[in-house]
Amino acid sequence: MRQFLSPTLTLVLFASTTIARADLAPGSPSENFEETELASGLPSPTSVTFLPDGTMLATGKGGQLWLQAPDDTLTTAGSFNVDTESEKGLLNVLVHPEFDTNRLLIVYYSAADSADVDDNNRHRVTTIALRSDGQLDMASETILLDGLRGPANHDGGALAIGPDGFLYVGAGDTGANNRSRPEDENPPTNYFPTCLTNGNGKILRIALDGSIPDNNPLVGETVTACGNSAGEQPSTTAMAREDIFAWGFRNPWRLWVDPLTGNVWVGDVGNIAYEEINVITPELVGSNFGWPWREGMFGHAPTQCELATSHGGDCVDPVYQCARSENEIGIDGGCQSIIGGLVIDSCEWPEEFRHRYYLGDNRLGEIGYLELNADRSRVVGRRQPFIVNAGPVHITQGPDKALYYVNYGRGAIYRVAPSSPPPSCTEPGTGGTGAGGTGTASGGTTGTNNTGGTASGGTASGGISGSDAGGGSTGDGASCACELPGRKSDGQPLLTLVALMSVSMRRFRRRNR
Repeated sequence: MRQFLSPTLTLVLFASTTIARADLAPGSPSENFEETELASGLPSPTSVTFLPDGTMLATGKGGQLWLQAPDDTLTTAGSFNVDTESEKGLLNVLVHPEFDTNRLLIVYYSAADSADVDDNNRHRVTTIALRSDGQLDMASETILLDGLRGPANHDGGALAIGPDGFLYVGAGDTGANNRSRPEDENPPTNYFPTCLTNGNGKILRIALDGSIPDNNPLVGETVTACGNSAGEQPSTTAMAREDIFAWGFRNPWRLWVDPLTGNVWVGDVGNIAYEEINVITPELVGSNFGWPWREGMFGHAPTQCELATSHGGDCVDPVYQCARSENEIGIDGGCQSIIGGLVIDSCEWPEEFRHRYYLGDNRLGEIGYLELNADRSRVVGRRQPFIVNAGPVHITQGPDKALYYVNYGRGAIYRVAPSSPPPSCTEPGTGGTGAGGTGTASGGTTGTNNTGGTASGGTASGGISGSDAGGGSTGDGASCACELPGRKSDGQPLLTLVALMSVSMRRFRRRNR
């Protein structure tokens, strides 16, 4: 039996046990994978991640950050003073890429009322140090991003670090639900996602010290300004909030940045009719992804987005929509509350499950997967079932390449991995810490380290350089027998040059039309 320990609470958790595949979808998933329960009895868990040494971290809605020690004991590393009304709370945690040297974690939470916190400044992203004794150094907390409204629900909480070394943040639109589908006769009731002077309903991008990247799309721009309430249509102008990267989102609860392309995949929770997966490719940086003018691929005319903001062009439709209803021609049905996921490329996974985008639905309770197109910018085909009875609120991949998910309702964390990994498979070489660095691999081949620093990685047998999409500690070089799509022959992400050119040209056109 495993013990969960805190200064005021002791719970007995079940020991890690392999479930008899009861939660894996019938057929190939249940035949090729096994599921292990890592922790249970957690009060309202919201996210999970891992330190460079493989130690598991988890967050609780009530503000707790839990640490799993090597002996499987879970302890409370510390607690944040949070507002837990509705969907608010401690919503996510990341490990800083330079954790081995700075011991920093990155958290997103809804701060409780105080002298400088109210509904107009509710959500924040901060760094905080984890001491070597496994306790948070609360005095070290530093705010990277704040000024996000939070009077109701749709609180976001998405965090990801891209191959460019920047931090991506998803913030919700603060609630104010539309009471009907977005159609010409139904004007929006929440304009915050369209307004470009606040951070709500947006994907934001900042450096890991909180500064603004100078190639963010609205740096130095004059834009539509917010009214005093969500239902007040913007009618004046002001300087933009410069950390905005893309806008027009309802509740981007989870996002993921593809380490091979830099594409930002966003799970956006729907209102009445459709759930969405949106992809921000380099050419779509600084675009309006539709809400509140469109839901899924339906609603007001796409030109309404440009008319509303004079920025971002026409509304951009999602790459995947799932209907709330059971059946619509050509559209997956039965979705209720989408959970953005990630692409799994690990060559330890069976071929039919590799290079797939894994996504969840909290209220439907399932995790499924979608095939990718050749350049990893869209999905093709229909959603396939992978895990049932999952109740996910967070899906990620661990350093062992297994899929991990958090079941909020059960208060549990699960690991899903191939039951018989290919014996000849070895992963690409992992790299060191830092932002966006590259290193020289043995044999004279450049190894890309997407979290930066100097890579020790080796030559990949598939003709690509060793790469590491996550983690932080220096790893050994390795060869990979699997071919990863969407990467140039020198191993560099496709994003960097294309993104800079695309953003620069768009800003030039805006200023000169």
